[in-house]
Amino acid sequence: MSISTVPFDANVIDITASGTGRESFPVEVAIVLASGQHYEALIKPVEGWNVWSKQAERLHGIPLQRLEQFGKSVEQVCNDINRLCEQYTVYSDCWVMDNYWLDKLYFAAGIEKTIRCSPIEAILDDEQLVTWKDKKLFIDELFDHHPYRALDQANTVKMGLNIFFSEYIYEGSSANCDEPIMATA
Repeated sequence: MSISTVPFDANVIDITASGTGRESFPVEVAIVLASGQHYEALIKPVEGWNVWSKQAERLHGIPLQRLEQFGKSVEQVCNDINRLCEQYTVYSDCWVMDNYWLDKLYFAAGIEKTIRCSPIEAILDDEQLVTWKDKKLFIDELFDHHPYRALDQANTVKMGLNIFFSEYIYEGSSANCDEPIMATA
């Protein structure tokens, strides 16, 4: 018996930052839509975004000078994201930090955030929550990206959700494997 791959219609966001504390700022954003379309951008730091962690730089491999030279303005990134995701909810596997950095980005741009960012846990039921954490650890180890780039991570999370829901359906859900699962916002 073969296992059908069931696409899971979730839009995934990942944000890479200058560090992990409240003074850190977003340096890269990536979004992978359910359709397969994706967006990624380096973000040019604005005045007041001064905290730079060398440890974070070693992790993502993006030097500050590269952001200053090639990064898009916060206004352009926010407008791009609003336009791309105007009717979608985007899901994050690290919502507490990604949503914080997304809010910081929009605040710096002075632009209203018209997209909704939710934690992946919001689309899982109690049973799925128990197994997602183990699957997520396995997927992270399987696709250990170094340097840690936002698009690689967003694609990994999207693929992980597809694998997770494929296995979940195969292992006992009554859902039809010929029909995609649709996430609701």
